[in-house]
This record gives sequence, structure tokens and C-alpha cells, in this order.
Amino acid sequence: MSGMFSEATSFDQDLSSWNTGSVTDITAMFYEASSFDKDLNSWNTGSVTDMDYMFYGASSFNQDLSGWDVSQVDRNIDMWDGSAMENIDSKKPCTDGGVSTGDLTWPDCSAESDDEDDPVTDDEGD
Repeated sequence: MSGMFSEATSFDQDLSSWNTGSVTDITAMFYEASSFDKDLNSWNTGSVTDMDYMFYGASSFNQDLSGWDVSQVDRNIDMWDGSAMENIDSKKPCTDGGVSTGDLTWPDCSAESDDEDDPVTDDEGD
């Protein structure tokens, strides 16, 4: 699926029902597809290893992909550059502890959930 909708500037179709379970390379799939903004959170990305430039320049894309399994991905260079999600980590896939190397960057899942899961203590005279 590498480059499938690359530079398709008017493309904005529903792809949520696609069977992506055996896909390994989605490099530049929506590269500069500037109108694309459809939900892809249902995609099975558990076999994907390469996501380089996937949404590069997809300036309208702003969907929640936090449910994606990125455990097999070893490359995502400039995946978000120029997309509407470039600075929105809460909608990106993440890993426990996060990753930041030359070829791979994911936000830290535990950093987002730490604030939500703090236990409330009750000191009623104990």
C-alpha cells in the first residue's frame, strides 16, 4: 500500500472497512494527500513495519489513531510532518515508555494515562 494515495490532493474516501491485517509497508500512503481526513482507527496495523512519511503533508488529516498497534513498526521517519496531527500526540499511536531514535518516534502511552489514573486518597481520621 506504499504510496497508494500519494499526492492525491482531492482524495477523501472512507477506507475504514479495509482488511489491512497482512500489510507491512504503508510508506507515504497519504503523502501530500491534503484533503484526506477519514477515520482509520479500525485498521489492523499489527504487521506493519514501515510507516515513513505516511501522512507527510496531509494537512487536513486529524483523526484519532491512538488504538493502532505499532509494536512491529521499526521506521516512521517524518510520518506526521506537515499534517494537522504534527503536534497532537494524544491522537497518535504510542508505546509504553515512548521511543525516540533516528528512524522511530512514538509518544509515551504511560505519560498520558498517569494524570487520569491517579488514585484519590481519603483521609477520614485514619
